[in-house]
Amino acid sequence: MKKTGVFAWTKKNAKFSFSSNLILLPIRTGGAFAFKQFQLLISRRVFSSTMFFPTPTFNPGTWRRFLLLAVGLYLLWFFGYEQWLQPDGRLDALLTANMADSSAILLRVAGFAATVGANPMLVLMDMRPFVYIGSPYNGLALYALFSGFILAYPGSTRTRLWLIPAGIAGLYLLNLLRVGILVVNQYYAYQSVAFSYYYSILTVLVYGCIFSLWLYWILQQPQRPPTAEG
Repeated sequence: MKKTGVFAWTKKNAKFSFSSNLILLPIRTGGAFAFKQFQLLISRRVFSSTMFFPTPTFNPGTWRRFLLLAVGLYLLWFFGYEQWLQPDGRLDALLTANMADSSAILLRVAGFAATVGANPMLVLMDMRPFVYIGSPYNGLALYALFSGFILAYPGSTRTRLWLIPAGIAGLYLLNLLRVGILVVNQYYAYQSVAFSYYYSILTVLVYGCIFSLWLYWILQQPQRPPTAEG
């Protein structure tokens, strides 16, 4: 048994650091060097930067710009979508029907007899209805949440031009996979409580991916020391 470092929160600098005496872990001699190198890389690259409660590394004016843009994008979402597009319903219907149809295609590729019913939001298995996809689960809110942060947080416009489409495409595929897994679960274990269990896990996975993309975007930006005002 050998003492090794684990993550610890230090209030002094509001960043993650390593403590060498918090836990005992069995480390073989052959893997000790690799573990120490990995520990050093993580401590310098990730946990010394803005991961969870980030310490501001930009000047106050930049953070004000971020907050103003975030509020502005939220208002755009509220008035543009919740007050107009959502009541209209056509955009949600289009996205939801596409999600149901694409899920059925994915399941057919995997060897299942999946189709879409007369209701374009209903996925059938063996001509029996199994999963109805509601408008809140068509992925639009996920795309907006991801893109809004990337647009508001300072960074390279050139990187945004490929990161936002790539991120939306990845979230679309992940949401598609989520629907497919839920259909298969409902097909084989419809009397169990596993549907809500898997739904919760898959939802956490989707939002975890969004957070990871945000973190990637933050870590791509040059770290500049804050400037004094006045």
